[in-house]
Order: sequence, then C-alpha cells, then structure tokens
Amino acid sequence: MLKGVINGVTIYDRPKKGKKDDTYHVANKRGAYDGMVYGLKYQCVEFARRYYIQKFHVTFPEVDNAYDLFNLKHATDLRTKKKIRFHAIPNSMDVWPQRGDMIIWKSEGQYHPTGHVAIMKEVVNRSIVTIVEQNGKTKNGQRNIQIHHPGILGWIRLSDNQQDR
Repeated sequence: MLKGVINGVTIYDRPKKGKKDDTYHVANKRGAYDGMVYGLKYQCVEFARRYYIQKFHVTFPEVDNAYDLFNLKHATDLRTKKKIRFHAIPNSMDVWPQRGDMIIWKSEGQYHPTGHVAIMKEVVNRSIVTIVEQNGKTKNGQRNIQIHHPGILGWIRLSDNQQDR
C-alpha cells in the first residue's frame, strides 16, 4: 500500500497483520535500473537502498540487519561502477546529519534485533529533525525525531559530493 512519496521515491506500508508478503521489491519501470533488486518489500533497508539508487544512482552491499549499515565502507556508483566512500558519523551533539544521510538506530527497544534506518530530510530546530522512513509508525512516511537520542548509532554519508547531484 502506498504510504507517501519523497523526492520522487515511493514509501510503502506493510500489509495488514496476517497478510505476509516476503517478496523482493524489483524495479519494474523501463530505465537504467530495470530489474534491479532493492530488497525485501516494505522493510527499512529496502527503502534506503531504493532511495539511494533512484536519487543518487548508487547502491550499497547487502546487510543482514539495518544497524550493519553503519559499518559499510563504500557504495557503488551505478553509472561508472566506481566505489564511493561512506563516512560513518557517530551520533554526537557536535555533528548534525545532512539531507540524504542514512540515520541508523541501534538494535534495542522497538528496533531489536535488527536496528532501523531512515533518510534525513531536514533540520527542524536545535534538537529535532524530520526523517523519511518505511516500516515506521507514520501516516505518510515522515516524522520528527530527537536526533541526539541515545538509541541512534549515527548516520552515514556519501563522500565526493555524491548527494549534490
């Protein structure tokens, strides 16, 4: 079910309880990435990968859990096939995520055992940011969070001004 759209990338909602759909989400439009596997439908990592493919033309290696994204060292530019460095930025009061960064949650509380990932949309004020996510408790795929919450590991950012394209 469609939940929302951000920067042209669709956000989906899981089927209602009792309806399991563990299929993979595959690009089905004609174009450069037709047939590319994004990941397990409705999951947060699938959305993050699909967002990075559609928005920045890069993809990243598969991970077992969302929190494993924080340890990724690189992404791959789909047009040039070159490696692009990921920078892991630990959650700190001194540093803020930028638009397009992947915000990574620890494997604890409601995000146990897999962690969680969302895309940074904008800074609201000195402690709140708006994120975009799939598989979260939102009406339209967006919500405001306290960014310097201890449950957040940090965020990862592409180098080489990849996000400015």
